[in-house]
Amino acid sequence: MAAFGSVTSALDAALDIQRLTGDELLKVRIGGHTGDAIQADGDFIGTTVNKAAQIASAARAGEIVVSSATAELAAGRGYSFGTSRSAELKGFAGTHRVTQIQDRA
Repeated sequence: MAAFGSVTSALDAALDIQRLTGDELLKVRIGGHTGDAIQADGDFIGTTVNKAAQIASAARAGEIVVSSATAELAAGRGYSFGTSRSAELKGFAGTHRVTQIQDRA
């Protein structure tokens, strides 16, 4: 897990990780969510962190997916979006939209 001060910093880091690990031997799943997190004992905890972890679990191998809140903040900032889909997130009621981030122009 990593925390960032801005959506662009987070997505740029995710895209860099994907580029560095994009070969056939290692495909990582990356998920992102935006919100307030509680910092305690040098770690981040709380609902925002839990939701981010569940969004990462919803990602497929080699894929970056983000919550609708994160996608809204990233809109108009030069990112290429892929498809959106509904995902069930463990510990969260209902279905939630996740959107692929493919690249930055």
